[in-house]
Amino acid sequence: MEFLASGASPSAIVGGWLRDLALGRDPGDVDLVSAQPDALKQRLLAAGARKAVLLDPMRRTWRVVLERDVFVDVTLLQGLGSDPLVADLGLRDLRVNALAWNPLSGLLDPFSGLQDLNEGRLRAVSDRSMADDPLRALRACRIAEQLGMQLAPELLRQMAGLSLQQVGRERCVAELRQILLQPFAARPLRQLDELGLLAQQLPEPFDLQAYARVEGRQFTTAALKRCMEAVYAGGEAWRIGLRLSWLLSSERVDLKLRARRWPRRIARLAGLGELRQRRLVAELDAQTLEQDLRRWKDAACVALLTSVRDLADEEAEQWVRAYLTVLGGRAMGGALTRQKGWEA
Repeated sequence: MEFLASGASPSAIVGGWLRDLALGRDPGDVDLVSAQPDALKQRLLAAGARKAVLLDPMRRTWRVVLERDVFVDVTLLQGLGSDPLVADLGLRDLRVNALAWNPLSGLLDPFSGLQDLNEGRLRAVSDRSMADDPLRALRACRIAEQLGMQLAPELLRQMAGLSLQQVGRERCVAELRQILLQPFAARPLRQLDELGLLAQQLPEPFDLQAYARVEGRQFTTAALKRCMEAVYAGGEAWRIGLRLSWLLSSERVDLKLRARRWPRRIARLAGLGELRQRRLVAELDAQTLEQDLRRWKDAACVALLTSVRDLADEEAEQWVRAYLTVLGGRAMGGALTRQKGWEA
């Protein structure tokens, strides 16, 4: 750690890494601040880092890859005055993230972030923290869910009525994707809806009550379990697409999501909600189902799990087996079910 103490303005570890360490959680990637980020990046490379990529030329933010899937972000120190590091922490979002450490100063906690961690609450660093960057409201709801903490009443007041209009849509989508990857996303989604923020980023109508109900289902019957396992094996895009298809029910939701900068693949998967609307109001039609599933190819498991959102497990199991039978009885479907291990 000697490279953090070198120079007239020492660098420091800041933010979530220290927060998670204090909670006894496995800390993730490290964030560093420095008055000389280019020089610190060079010292990391000299110490054995693999490569460095410039993420933000204006703020001189570097991502330094230490080894595969392990990296540190180095950002220009933003604080001014007699103690620029404390001033930099004062520009951050939440008190639990306004922590810093370096070998010279030790641990810095000027805004009582450790106290908030002990009390299980989230508070903003300042009255302007949320208004300065409204995306922080989405992040606060996510962090509260991740850490099992409560949003303080004064923080909720600061978040209410914020507009995301001036926030880059890609930034909002990235944060909402992280929320949808939480084991129980219904809680932060409901919080965002109560604050008037969810409708600013997702096409209406959405049904949080139905979403919460289906999110908590175990899907333990044989065919449903196979489909859920296939979704998880498909990666993050499949999991997010499935959850959006449970949440949203408007027509052409795929096009609406893409207009809001959601990735094409996720929007396509979420658009399978249209199948649910059609299939549950008519008798099972093997030919029509085959056409639907052929259109979506290996996203068929998302179509299955979307279609059974409003059914009891026993009835859903019958529907899924019927879908799998259609797939197994056709050339394309037969190959797909054998590949996925979906034979009914």
